[in-house]
Amino acid sequence: MPAPQLATVLGAARRLLRGAEPVPPRAVSPVPADPGERALAAGVPARLVPELGSTLDALSGPLRRQVLEPFSGEEVRWGEAPARQVDGTTCGSAVLVCLAASGDPSLALWLATGRSVGEHVPPELRLARHAFPGAPTATGAARFALVQRALRRLTNRSWPRALGTPPWGAALAARHGRTRFEARLLDDADPSASSLVDQAALALAAGVPVPLYVGGDLSGGIAAAVPRHVVLLVGREAGTFRVYEPGSARVLPVHREVLCGGGPGRPVAALGGWWRVSWILLPRQ
Repeated sequence: MPAPQLATVLGAARRLLRGAEPVPPRAVSPVPADPGERALAAGVPARLVPELGSTLDALSGPLRRQVLEPFSGEEVRWGEAPARQVDGTTCGSAVLVCLAASGDPSLALWLATGRSVGEHVPPELRLARHAFPGAPTATGAARFALVQRALRRLTNRSWPRALGTPPWGAALAARHGRTRFEARLLDDADPSASSLVDQAALALAAGVPVPLYVGGDLSGGIAAAVPRHVVLLVGREAGTFRVYEPGSARVLPVHREVLCGGGPGRPVAALGGWWRVSWILLPRQ
């Protein structure tokens, strides 16, 4: 039997007070395949969509893939730089930036190239310019770091930055096109975890990535039993999920059983070296 984690304790208390809370399958609107439609859904004005199209057509193949298919390879990159978290507290911020960029070609274009679509400014970039005016943006690494820091400031207004991004703060900032998210406690040792993982699979089938909080359990002490890291589910192949891990910028596989089977009891590379799942951000209707 796996050692308990914080989600196990909180989940048991919730079930005692409220009873079981099954999660019925909920349809998620498919992400448009056409970049112009995706841009419109993300808030780019219609009159600027042709400009976006011509800019994308002029990009090299690798840069175009960064903008339109950022998770298609084995490593996520923005421009010349791997998309790594800027420090030990910005894994959640890095995930939120990549989540937003995968649904907003205008943000992905800026991260990859530094170019804007006309006068349009994506929300994350607007936030970054307001929080850190004059910050350097000449490289992909600098641009990614800037937006990470801005999102961390947003999500941690009432939470110590040293503790990373709280799930409720991430849920308020998370976006993918028109899709917004809600934070759900996920006790991976409880049978109800399977329905949450199924809901994540439905989101991925529609083209919407899903943030996931991971950590350890009480076998490693109390500090390991709380959420310690954030990763992003970005795809699914048979019984395996593809995961963007912001510490390495790699896209790595993880088996479904790891996410809802009480953990394997050993470090998992796709989970940043942790092995238990504790919270998940799911699309809300």
